[in-house]
Amino acid sequence: MKRGKTLWKALVSASAVLALTAGSVTAALAEDSTADTSTAAADTGILPGDTSFYKEYKLVTAITADITSPAETFTFTSGTLTEITNSDYKYTDIKDVPVPDAVRTITIGKDSSGSNSTVSFDAGAATDSGAKVNISIRADINNYKRPGVYFYDFKENPGDTAGVVYNSDTYRLMLPVVYETDNKTLKFDTDNVHIIKGTSDTSGKVTYPYESGTKKYQNKTNSVTNEYRAGALRVEKFVTGNLGDKETPFAVTVTLTAPEGRTVRSDITLRVTNAPSSNSVSVDGKKTTPTDGSYILSAGDNGWNKTKTVTFNVKDGSVYELKNIPAGVTYVVSEVTGGYAPTFSDGQNTLSTTSTDGVATMTTAKTMDATSQEVKISNRKDTSLDTGVFLNNMPYIVLVAAAGIALVFFMKNQKHQEQE
Repeated sequence: MKRGKTLWKALVSASAVLALTAGSVTAALAEDSTADTSTAAADTGILPGDTSFYKEYKLVTAITADITSPAETFTFTSGTLTEITNSDYKYTDIKDVPVPDAVRTITIGKDSSGSNSTVSFDAGAATDSGAKVNISIRADINNYKRPGVYFYDFKENPGDTAGVVYNSDTYRLMLPVVYETDNKTLKFDTDNVHIIKGTSDTSGKVTYPYESGTKKYQNKTNSVTNEYRAGALRVEKFVTGNLGDKETPFAVTVTLTAPEGRTVRSDITLRVTNAPSSNSVSVDGKKTTPTDGSYILSAGDNGWNKTKTVTFNVKDGSVYELKNIPAGVTYVVSEVTGGYAPTFSDGQNTLSTTSTDGVATMTTAKTMDATSQEVKISNRKDTSLDTGVFLNNMPYIVLVAAAGIALVFFMKNQKHQEQE
């Protein structure tokens, strides 16, 4: 009986050990399965690497100061699958290749979640050498069912910020998917991901030419570049003439007009030299005060897309400079002449003006570029001095004087003869 109890205890202990062992194996299998899933998920990521493809924002201007780019968000189309090559690089028509719908488009942009296709820059970010922000490309390796080189075409969407030159090129992403023999899985060959810039002919057809005698593309690039272009307008005042008062203030108005379909999101700086003591500056009819010696024409939170006017007072020797005017913005300058005869010039040529109710205005608007332009206003006031009979009757007076002298001489001569 005692022996039976001992055997029973041994059987119960053995059963417990087997149960624990079985539990441990099950747990181990579950952990292995989780690990495998995690590894597969890790292959789904951002391509190419965060240091290999950029959005570049360049500042283009001939002005040395007070030019700053507006904040800008650039957007892209989705990458659309256009071609696939097999291992010997022979092209196969895309419609003849069974491709999952999830593979036909990929997301171009910075957001690692893949939820949008945007790259953003803060105000003032653009530089002469080009500020760079990484562009990431979202693609899920789990969606790919066969190896090959996948080609995706994409473009930048045009924006509406005045002064910004949007990129109109078409780009092709070369995305190799290779088979890993050891793991028997597909993966992205991230070392050979390339971006190729397309070439357009006169008809608009885009091609991606090879280097001569090779299978290598000619126009590989690592950036999509945009520019911000802006310049300045310099208004200078002169007063001339013998009745010209060099201290008299004249009201000048500069009217800026945004390009069609564009919004001005740039703050424009107005700097003043030798202003009259009675100087007053107003923007869109509202008086403004200087900040750190200059005036700011703020674009506001939403920018402006029609016109903006700035009015100020000038005297002889006054110089007003409006800086950071986006390229493409047009301007017209007008002045209340105050009875003076005005002449407008761009520093080289006289500008045509019209006059209405004592206000002279440029007849034709001029367009801002990335340089410094100028309008010189010269006001002249003269009068003819009344100097009396002397100037007007001089010839007659000379003749009368000559006749008088001749008469005196004749009379003296006659008297001298009588005395003899």
